[in-house]
Amino acid sequence: MWNQMASNQAFGHTFLFPAPPTQCCLMTSGKLVVTLKSLLGGNPSQSNSGNDGIAIYSGPAAVVNQLIWSNGSNPGDTTTLTFTIPAAVLATGHFSLYVQDDTAVVSAHLSMVACCLQ
Repeated sequence: MWNQMASNQAFGHTFLFPAPPTQCCLMTSGKLVVTLKSLLGGNPSQSNSGNDGIAIYSGPAAVVNQLIWSNGSNPGDTTTLTFTIPAAVLATGHFSLYVQDDTAVVSAHLSMVACCLQ
């Protein structure tokens, strides 16, 4: 659920978009901007927001897999992370975002650029 305020609730969302219709068109770049909110606070060695990770998957492969709060967090802290989505992932027409259980996903904005030769 977007902006989930209860801890121990993982977040998952699959972005679906039309892949370019012909070989003459390509998705050349993509950017995903995700705003997150710490629910429990803590540091990366504790079982709370501080150890939560964020991942972007293309099929079974993780394109991104990292800690959200590498220096820890306090309850209510927010951060905005920006990820480049590779053109090869965009060509599939979908990818998935996963966030661990003590961090809320406030918003996610995907922007893409396509280039068509014809």
